[in-house]
Amino acid sequence: MSLVIIQLDELKTVISNAVTDAIQTVIPPQEIDPFSDYPENLTRSQTKEILGVKSLATVDNYANQGILNKRKIGSTVRFKKSEVLDALKSMDKKKGGEI
Repeated sequence: MSLVIIQLDELKTVISNAVTDAIQTVIPPQEIDPFSDYPENLTRSQTKEILGVKSLATVDNYANQGILNKRKIGSTVRFKKSEVLDALKSMDKKKGGEI
């Protein structure tokens, strides 16, 4: 066995890659939540981004149709992230991914 000297940045990269590989063997990449950085109560704009729609009017239409449940917090409208993700999954199951 021999001692190898490496730079701190290189060590960080090696450890990071090893941890990433280990996580991906336990949790397949498609199951990692790509929206984990979003808060639990989403703004209309954040909801638009997650759904991949082009306008806030579409988000409002989905709320008016009952596809999304909007919540009033003070004078602002918020959407629960888990419900938005459920709606997104439902859209993906339908032909063409549209509601």
